[in-house]
Amino acid sequence: MNSVLLLQSLALGLGVTVGAFGLGWSVALAAMASEARGRKVWLSITIAALALPPFLLANSWLELLSTVRLSIPRAGSCRATF
Repeated sequence: MNSVLLLQSLALGLGVTVGAFGLGWSVALAAMASEARGRKVWLSITIAALALPPFLLANSWLELLSTVRLSIPRAGSCRATF
């Protein structure tokens, strides 16, 4: 195993962990500081995010971040557009 790749993977994991913790902490503070109706909205958003199937979330991120878009013409064959 390449030590550079290992260090980059560890750095990425640490960065994502810190970022997720910071985002989660700030959203939790915002939810707790809101009124009762706002807490219900935050709870609804959280339940909706947890109820989505993982493949739907993965496909959404892939579609959002992909640089190659697939367009499907009338004939049914796929063609990549840039």
